[in-house]
Amino acid sequence: MTIIEVGVRSGFTRSTVVPLQPRDFPRAMTPDDKFGFIFVVTKLGYLYVVEVQSGKNVYGQKFSQSTLFAQVESDGPEGGIVTIEPSGRVRHFFVDTEKIVPYLCTELKDVDLAIALAKRHDMPGVGQMFKQQFDCRLQDGRHQEALELAASSPHGVLRTKETIDALQNIQEGRLHLHLQYFQILLNAGKLNKIESIELARALAASRLGLERISGYFIDQKLEPSEELGDVLKSQNPTLALSVYLLAQVPEKVIDCFLSLATHETDAALALDHLQKIVAHAVKVDYSPDYVSLLQQLFSVNPERAKDFALLLVNNPQVANFNILRAVNIFKSDAKTTTNILLEYFKAPRGDRAEDAVLQTRLLEVNLPSHPQVFEAIMDSDDYKLTHYDKPRIATLCEQAELYQRALGLYTDCADVKRVLANASEIDPQFLLEYFGQLTPKNSLEILHHLLKSNQEQNIRLVVEVAKKWSDFLTFDALIQLFEEFASYKGIVFYLRDMVDTTKDPKVVFKYIEAATICQQFLEVARVCRENEHYNAKEVKDYLLSQKVKDPRPLIHVCDRFGYVRELTQYLYTNNLNQFIEVYVERLNMKALPEVVGTLLDIQPDEDVIRRLLDKAKLPPDDSTFVGKLIESFEKHNRLCHLRKFLEKCKAEGSTDVSVHNALAKIYVDGNHNPESLSTTSSAVLGDLLALADKRAGEVANKYGAFKEQARPQVVRLSLPLAQSTLCLANDRNPEATRTKNAGARRASTFSFLLLVM
Repeated sequence: MTIIEVGVRSGFTRSTVVPLQPRDFPRAMTPDDKFGFIFVVTKLGYLYVVEVQSGKNVYGQKFSQSTLFAQVESDGPEGGIVTIEPSGRVRHFFVDTEKIVPYLCTELKDVDLAIALAKRHDMPGVGQMFKQQFDCRLQDGRHQEALELAASSPHGVLRTKETIDALQNIQEGRLHLHLQYFQILLNAGKLNKIESIELARALAASRLGLERISGYFIDQKLEPSEELGDVLKSQNPTLALSVYLLAQVPEKVIDCFLSLATHETDAALALDHLQKIVAHAVKVDYSPDYVSLLQQLFSVNPERAKDFALLLVNNPQVANFNILRAVNIFKSDAKTTTNILLEYFKAPRGDRAEDAVLQTRLLEVNLPSHPQVFEAIMDSDDYKLTHYDKPRIATLCEQAELYQRALGLYTDCADVKRVLANASEIDPQFLLEYFGQLTPKNSLEILHHLLKSNQEQNIRLVVEVAKKWSDFLTFDALIQLFEEFASYKGIVFYLRDMVDTTKDPKVVFKYIEAATICQQFLEVARVCRENEHYNAKEVKDYLLSQKVKDPRPLIHVCDRFGYVRELTQYLYTNNLNQFIEVYVERLNMKALPEVVGTLLDIQPDEDVIRRLLDKAKLPPDDSTFVGKLIESFEKHNRLCHLRKFLEKCKAEGSTDVSVHNALAKIYVDGNHNPESLSTTSSAVLGDLLALADKRAGEVANKYGAFKEQARPQVVRLSLPLAQSTLCLANDRNPEATRTKNAGARRASTFSFLLLVM
């Protein structure tokens, strides 16, 4: 069989002998374009395979007992032909690329054909043969042949690390063989993974070499791989990043972006690199350990780490970002930790129970070194945190001297008591509201502690709390609290605003009692004078029992509620006579009769009564005043003490019958110029004179002063009265009666009158 290449000027011609059996002949010859074989099928059922390029018969064997019905070239991936037998059996004959080369070498012993076929169609199975030929050519110094053999080896059997290593130690001229080898490969196509890596290692040490590598990479002459990126990363992270991207190594891509951000001086560009980390991870569906990346970045550039953390917080594209681990990285940097957590707690996340640890961390990182930041967070309308560890934060607040905050967080009374030792440094208004949030029991317990620990310092606070929460804590409990510590000043302050509005006698009395003990007598006097809701007897008895030096409160109580007698007795007994005078003169002149009557009962120094009378004035609205006064003196046979007062009244033109009657009695009883009554021509005095004459006669008879008593009667020519007087005298003195009778008989009535005169 002759094979002629047509269509070209210098085509080849090959001749071969097909070993046909006697009486057998080819029935069909079908070419296989895939690998360059001709399939010859004979009448007797033989199949022969001829390689076109060499013209060699590589296979011949009977495969059927009958003549084939038909055969065609296969359009399948394996190539070959498809035959059909008369029986209907279908067969597919093709060249097995995995076995053809070993078959040629071992069965046909045709190594040259095997190598040529393997090189032409990139068939496996000749690696060892190529290796042997490659080594032989290197040893013989046929370097270019060795390079070309390696570059064209089928399936790249010689394009290995071992080949490159063998070439590295050989230098031909000024250029190492391995670099010549790479150039041959680059001219023919692209480098494989190993070759790309080794070329990069050879060139990356110099700037020019990096530029060449970059050019090869742009021209797609290099196979991207993780190892290639690793070689380039230390020299050119940007180029390495491109390699990693094409090699689809997401962790190394992210690492490159992180490295670029670390060393970028421009903050905006650095942030762009960091944003690309997240974008790439989302794009390739990769979940990096962001906290580890953050830790890595923080160790080199803390500022960039902060930017990265803020980028990751609340980023919906970032999954499984452990914010607590991230915050722990910045535990020595309070400002950054605060910024990260504030960003984390922004809406829509807000206040959640699962964030309790993070809320605690946010607050405690600013205590006690940055209390102003803590206060700003707590007062902010943007962050309403409620799930943090309140006892922990309360302790830190106390240490930072933020006592108000600590007080608002503590719940144990022992803690509250300790903090309130610094009550002077806490807003008073806050304290007032705070006690309203406690139970009555706890509130009273804490108030008790305040008074016990430092009453002088804390009394104002306790009082203000008592005033604001009086109904809540109850009046009785608060009074008991103050009395336990003898804090009567506290009671005064507590009740001062209440006493003028309450209708509870108990409240008023406690106020009077406390104010009295505190010697606030003016205030006690005001309440006793103005208040309408106290128990007068209770207050009076209390004031009497206290024996205070200032009796004005007692004076008001006794004057208002009719205890004048007890008042007078108390004042006189306690040598407070001047207050008796003040009471009568300035407060209630109408009480003078009862005051004087009481004094007369206890027989005081007459000067006391005299001074009262010297300052006494007739009340214009009390017509019974003089009568009551006279009655008081007459009851004790001391009417004469009223003479000066009555004469003063008379001199002022008093027409009160009681005044003149009393004067008459005084004049007659004391024989104080009774004749003066005879000169009175007033009609008002008519009856008074008659009464005076009668009274004078009684007195004269009693004491034998007949002449003096009868004189005014004779002057007024009251003979019957004179005779009555003499009769009374005779009854008292018989001897005198005999004398008078004898005289009467001897003289006329007129002579008698003259004698008497």
